[in-house]
Amino acid sequence: VTPENLATALPPFLAGLRAGGLKVTWATAGFMPTPLVKDPTPLKILADNGVTEYRMGHFWYDGPDVRGVLAEVRKELEQLAPVLERHGVKCVYQLHHFSLVASATGEYDMVKGLPPERFGVMLDPGNQSHDGWEHWHRSARLLREYLCGLGVKDTCPTRDPSKADEPKKGWQQPWCPIYEGITEWRAVMLALANLSRMGRWTSPYTINTG
Repeated sequence: VTPENLATALPPFLAGLRAGGLKVTWATAGFMPTPLVKDPTPLKILADNGVTEYRMGHFWYDGPDVRGVLAEVRKELEQLAPVLERHGVKCVYQLHHFSLVASATGEYDMVKGLPPERFGVMLDPGNQSHDGWEHWHRSARLLREYLCGLGVKDTCPTRDPSKADEPKKGWQQPWCPIYEGITEWRAVMLALANLSRMGRWTSPYTINTG
């Protein structure tokens, strides 16, 4: 399914998944706010097919004015809010390393005050092990009603002592299975479970292993 063939390819794709017993309400779509404000057709297609949440693309920064970019992104999200409301769809931001916003604190500043029924945040321990890691209980309790997804992947730092004189001193951080990585998954799940008992979100978690 691509943005170009969304209207024709999405219905049979979803039909196949649902025939296999999968409940599909989430799409990793990559849509950005400004194009959707100009043409919300993709949101209507998603909603008409029972997909009520989508993971948007990522914001990046280019140049020295990071503050200015953050302010512009906030305006874009505010403009998107009524469009999402009209179509009954939720926009989810996945925390991603080296992007404009990589941490729970940074993303909370971005979405606070926006309707949590229409905006959500997806923690991603693998991405955040590169950039943006914060204590999981703190992150969950800060995001609260905005927290609606979790990326499941991990990294395993390794070091080549023969490269100790290089700028990175021989360190690398490749992807790896979660049972080998550095994330304390029990802490992640406890943070989510504790938040669940507090009843602090507006939609079920979505688990994404990609």
